[in-house]
Amino acid sequence: MIFISGLIAAPKDPASSRISAAYMRVSTEEQDLSLQEDAIRGSGANRTYKDKESGMNVSREAYVWLCRDIREGRISEVIVYRLDRLGRDPVELVRFFMELLEKYQVKFRSLTEPWLTRWNEGPMEFQMWWNQVGYARFELLLLKDRQRRGIAAARARGKHLGRPRKKSDAQTGN
Repeated sequence: MIFISGLIAAPKDPASSRISAAYMRVSTEEQDLSLQEDAIRGSGANRTYKDKESGMNVSREAYVWLCRDIREGRISEVIVYRLDRLGRDPVELVRFFMELLEKYQVKFRSLTEPWLTRWNEGPMEFQMWWNQVGYARFELLLLKDRQRRGIAAARARGKHLGRPRKKSDAQTGN
């Protein structure tokens, strides 16, 4: 599901007319964006982009719109609650930073990781950013491992996970 709020079209040309944009993401429809929304509310963002999809999916609708608006010169700054909210795919994060933020001179701000704001100002800053990209991937791998182990343990206890099983004709009395 995509949510975009704020201005829809900003003038492209003068750098002063570009706007600050916030991007928020949770992995599923059932999850809540309120923690990120509360933190971003006072950030000065003129527009927000919100996705409820996995960070490994690089075709998230609001993320695609954000990238398009950067390419079209509408965005001067991207604000996120935390880098891993932007995405979990390291290759896509590198592409986003190098091919969009760097190329279109867009600033980046993570509200919980202020050291990432200067990611492109020197080798040490870039290394800290690169480490953070690695942490986002590492956290995803830990999450998947915990899920896999939890599912295996539940199955070993005889629990059925997922949708209810269909009853056969013999079970329903037909």
